[in-house]
Amino acid sequence: MTQIQIIKLHGRPVALALGEQAIIADHITGEDRQVAAGMALYALEVQSGERAGPYTHDNAERYARDAIASRHPVAPRVRRGAHPRPVTAA
Repeated sequence: MTQIQIIKLHGRPVALALGEQAIIADHITGEDRQVAAGMALYALEVQSGERAGPYTHDNAERYARDAIASRHPVAPRVRRGAHPRPVTAA
């Protein structure tokens, strides 16, 4: 029997994970779509036994956001017009 997992983000359903596939709602876009996809992947891994369960929305969202953060390291911001401070000898 195929298990269906409803994926919720911000308290609203955004995707379904069933069997070996996930369906993400068409209206989910941008970063929320990336998070929903990561959460669905987490659910599929729990269903297949690759990841210890049970599935929780909090764990799935943490997994998704960690994956996104590790893929896109944040570069330090430099203000436009900022000049590096000279190093002075003491």
